[in-house]
Amino acid sequence: PVEVDESEGRWLDSAPTIAAGRVLLTPRDSSELHCLDVLTGELQWKRPRERGLYVAGVRDGRVIVVGRSQLEALDLSTGQPLW
Repeated sequence: PVEVDESEGRWLDSAPTIAAGRVLLTPRDSSELHCLDVLTGELQWKRPRERGLYVAGVRDGRVIVVGRSQLEALDLSTGQPLW
């Protein structure tokens, strides 16, 4: 098992995720999830990392964020929590 120190405030995976004209970024040196327009690069929304560790993917307009003991779904268009 990999030891994860959530107190570091860093994402475990910084690979971009592209879906539905958006790019999701989780920079290692940022404690936020950034969503940009894929064509213009304009920031669409950003959210604090909170307890998220990495973005698992996007499905049906939902960004799935994995934490140590929970999953969260965010609306791809707005960044607002869905569940």
